[in-house]
Amino acid sequence: KTTREQKLKGVEEFDQLDTEWKSQTMSSAQAVLELEEQERELCAVFQRGLGSFNQQLANEQKAQ
Repeated sequence: KTTREQKLKGVEEFDQLDTEWKSQTMSSAQAVLELEEQERELCAVFQRGLGSFNQQLANEQKAQ
């Protein structure tokens, strides 16, 4: 049989784990948002670089 104290300790441990899980879930969600923002920024940088490269290539082809 479990004593009242053991049951209370089990509930406290569960609550602590539940709080930790929720905190980790929030941290993971924040990390996902930050990674998505970085992806958008990198895509924009890449698109600008690609546009610049294409413009330079077009200019070189005109010069030939």
